[in-house]
Amino acid sequence: MRQGNVYYKDTLAGKITETAEGDYVFTYAHYFVSRNTYRVS
Repeated sequence: MRQGNVYYKDTLAGKITETAEGDYVFTYAHYFVSRNTYRVS
């Protein structure tokens, strides 16, 4: 299982993990979600 950090505008936004099946799971960092109000379009 591989993992990597994901950054948005030089700020750590979360972690991406590759599962044993080859899927990817992204988990937001709690502080990133609570401090930012970025919109998804």
